[in-house]
Amino acid sequence: MRDALAKKCEVVELKCVGICSGCVVVANPRSSDPTVYSKLRTKKHRRHLLRVVVDEKPPSSELAKRRVGGSKRTATLRRVGRRLKNAS
Repeated sequence: MRDALAKKCEVVELKCVGICSGCVVVANPRSSDPTVYSKLRTKKHRRHLLRVVVDEKPPSSELAKRRVGGSKRTATLRRVGRRLKNAS
């Protein structure tokens, strides 16, 4: 999945972000409204994610269920933002 995402977008790897339920992905981290997804455990979930990120299609209902909100989203975006800022 990392290779497919890296072809079309920026990939930033972080250590634990406090969401221990599977892979966590921030779609469009530099945009005004980035989206955080978690629980991406199966190939099917990863396929749905690639459709959204690479093909720029709207998220399926299954992927929408995995959207993270609230304080976990805020904390994750803060860490990604710091990492992107340090990388620049």
